[in-house]
Amino acid sequence: MRFSKYRLLFLISITVLLFSTVKYIHTNNRIDPGSILQLNLFDLEEHEPITISTNEDFLSFPGSGTLEDPYLFENYNITSDYPFGIRISSTTKHFLIKNCFIDVTLTGILIEDIFEGSVRIENNIITDSDYENGKGVVIYFATEVVLEENVICNHKTYGLVIAGANACYIVRNSFSNNGKTGMATAYVNILGIFENECNENENGGMYVFESDLAIIKENDCSSNGEEGLLLEQIEGCVVQNNTIERNRIWGMRMKGAEGSLLNYNLFRDNEERGLYLDENSNRNWIYQNDFINSSRTGYSQGKDEGEENRWCDEFMKTGNFWDDLGDELEYTLDGDSNSVDLYPLRQGNVIQTQLINETNLLSIPCTIGFMLIVFVLTVKKKIPQPLFSTLL
Repeated sequence: MRFSKYRLLFLISITVLLFSTVKYIHTNNRIDPGSILQLNLFDLEEHEPITISTNEDFLSFPGSGTLEDPYLFENYNITSDYPFGIRISSTTKHFLIKNCFIDVTLTGILIEDIFEGSVRIENNIITDSDYENGKGVVIYFATEVVLEENVICNHKTYGLVIAGANACYIVRNSFSNNGKTGMATAYVNILGIFENECNENENGGMYVFESDLAIIKENDCSSNGEEGLLLEQIEGCVVQNNTIERNRIWGMRMKGAEGSLLNYNLFRDNEERGLYLDENSNRNWIYQNDFINSSRTGYSQGKDEGEENRWCDEFMKTGNFWDDLGDELEYTLDGDSNSVDLYPLRQGNVIQTQLINETNLLSIPCTIGFMLIVFVLTVKKKIPQPLFSTLL
C-alpha cells in the first residue's frame, strides 16, 4: 500500500515519543485547567459568530492559508445565542483557532469537509453549549487535526467529537462536566491522544470507536459516571501510562477490541471493575498495570469474556499488580475465558518516577514492533451512512 507523508511523519513522532516517555511509570501529573489557559476576557475582542464556507471567506482574517502562515482566528470572545461559534466547511486552506473564549448554544466549533489544509485548535475555552444536542467541538472529515491545551466543558452532550478524519493529535486538553462523554472519536486513521484530562463527565471520559493506529498515553480518565475509557471495534491500539480511577462503574471497557496492548496503566478505586473485556475482545496483551481497589467485594478487578487475551508477559515473567492477590501465586480473573495472570507483581508502580530496569527496556522495541505491524496493515475505512448515529 502507499503510505502518505502524514502516516510516515506520525510514525516517526510516535517512535520518538515511545523512546522519550516509556521510561517513566505513573508520574500522576494531573492537569489543572487554570494552568493550561491564562485567558483574560477583558483582553479579548468581542466578535460575532464566524462562518467560513469558501476559501475566499478567509480573506478578511490574518494569514495566507499556508502551513507556515495559516489563517488566524485569535483573541476573540464569541458569546452569543447563535447555534455556532466558529463554523468552517469545504475549504482547502490551513487555519488556526487560538486564544478564544466561545460560549454559544449548540456547537462551539464545527469543522466539516477539510480534505486539504490542516486544522489547529489551541488554547481556547469552549463552554456551555446548552441546547439538547449541545457539543463543544465537532470535526467531521478532515486531515491533519491538532487540538492542544483547550478547556472544553459544561456541554449538554459531548465535549469533543471527531469522525471520519486522518492524522489527529489531541494533547493536554481538559474535557470535563459534559452531559455524555468528555471526548469521542470514530473512524479516525492515525490517532494520538496524550496527556488529556477526561474527568467528571456524566457518562464516560473517553470513547474511541473504529480507529486505526491509535495511541492513548498519559491521560487521566477519572470520576466519570460510567467508565473512564471505552474502546469499541478497534484493533492494534496502544494504551500506556494512563490514570483511570474513581469511575462509578468500570475503569476501562473493551468491546470488540482486538490485538491491543495495555501496560503501565493505573486502575484504582473504580466501583465495578478496573478492566472489562467483552466476548468479542480477543488477543489483547495486558501486563505491568496496577489494579487497586477496583471491584466489588468477592470479585476480581478484571473480567475477561474474550479469547486468547494475555494477562502477563510470559517471556519476561511479568504480570500485573493486584492489591487483592493475598498469598496466591496466580491471579484468576472472572469471566468465561478463565484467564489467569501467571506472574502477578508483588509491588505496584503507583506514583513512581524511577526508571524501569534495563530488562524492561525490551518493552520499547516490542511496542514499536507492535505499532509497525499495525501501521503496515492499516487500510482506509469506508464510513457507513448514516454517520455515527450513536454519537449524534
